[in-house]
Amino acid sequence: MKIIKYILALYIVFLYGCKETERDDSVFVDFEEVEEVKLTNSKNLSLENEEEEFFSYLFEMTYANGLLFINDPVSEYNMKIVDIDSKLIRKFGKRGRGPGEFKSQMCRASIDRRKNELYVTDNYDYFVYDLDSLKNSQDEPVRSFNFKTEHNYLSTTYCQDGYIVGGTYDNRFGIFDIEKKVSKSSYDYDGAKGALSSQAIYYSHPKEKEVMFFQTKSAIMGLLSISSGELTLNEKKYWISDGRDVIEGDTRSTEYGDQPRVSFVEASETNKGVYVLYSGKSIDPTSIESVTNAFSSKYVLLYDWDGKPLKKYTLDKEVRSIAIDESDSVLYAASYENDTPQIIMYKL
Repeated sequence: MKIIKYILALYIVFLYGCKETERDDSVFVDFEEVEEVKLTNSKNLSLENEEEEFFSYLFEMTYANGLLFINDPVSEYNMKIVDIDSKLIRKFGKRGRGPGEFKSQMCRASIDRRKNELYVTDNYDYFVYDLDSLKNSQDEPVRSFNFKTEHNYLSTTYCQDGYIVGGTYDNRFGIFDIEKKVSKSSYDYDGAKGALSSQAIYYSHPKEKEVMFFQTKSAIMGLLSISSGELTLNEKKYWISDGRDVIEGDTRSTEYGDQPRVSFVEASETNKGVYVLYSGKSIDPTSIESVTNAFSSKYVLLYDWDGKPLKKYTLDKEVRSIAIDESDSVLYAASYENDTPQIIMYKL
């Protein structure tokens, strides 16, 4: 009986602590006046050959043309493609030094929805694929271009009319003109908060020359607009981490403050806006379990392209990455429940 009472007490403390964290978090406060939708209809996405091509990490997902492009490195491949219609999964993005192969295990995907093309980078090159060809399991890139510049970009995304936008080591943001092969960086870092402390993820507007960004260690988000090859910034700051960059010789690392937190984890863009997975959890950088937990969440926040809160979704499971279809009707998510990586889906 004492054990039952102890477990019940812990459960109540856990629930109370969650409510306090949510109530005190300025990001959640910003969504208090919008509609909250609780999604309890999660369904596993059953795949025909999942036993042959199983999932490992499910770090990031991108949806286009009935396909899920998943950052899930394993053996010699960086990614996997899931065909929603055929229920088949296959490896994609082979690592190596040959033509069309990725030079590193790191990669990010983005979509040119006007031209129906997929852009994938390994931070050395960008590879461009025709989405209709990928739907027919033809996985060779139609073209590629080198992306090593003097500004040393971190996370990036393709943006309309031939631009790559992202963060750089030198300044907060950079823009690369693909045709001219010209790179510019702008907006200084704030004091000791450098590239690693201010890492962000970037998502481009499906039609306009705009990019929404979300930092992962501070709750900072904003919109980058492109005009005449220059970036204009409009951002919102909820809370700021006290972490800072430490540079020793050729080594750059992040020194965490007393209570480091994870803010925005991952997102998915549509014409309506950007759906972003938000954590807000504290993190112990020395604990793998703590890091894994902090980068999972049950909260998906929808912003319009002006950064205005539109809707808050509360999922019935914690997930680590998300993707939304073009019609804003299905949310795909990466679940790691019971240490079993799988894709689940919700009807919106």
